[in-house]
Amino acid sequence: MRNPPRSPIEEMLNLLDVYPPILPARYSDKVACFTKVYITSNLPLNRQYETVQLCHPDTWKAFLRRIQSFTEYREEKPPITRMEVNF
Repeated sequence: MRNPPRSPIEEMLNLLDVYPPILPARYSDKVACFTKVYITSNLPLNRQYETVQLCHPDTWKAFLRRIQSFTEYREEKPPITRMEVNF
């Protein structure tokens, strides 16, 4: 029997956890074997999960702790890579 659906931030935290998550798969679930995750979005990091940032700041901080660095690609400007995530 499957677990109840999670919110998008809960799912993201699960995927980014230090312990390998169990991923749903056909016939039987599988343990994830990845060691690196790339998150891509058209929105800047500070605009991700805005409701969570306001209503659940501890959850937002947990999300940021899982990000080691990020690169922001800007139109007609050089990309910015940050090794610390502070908002």
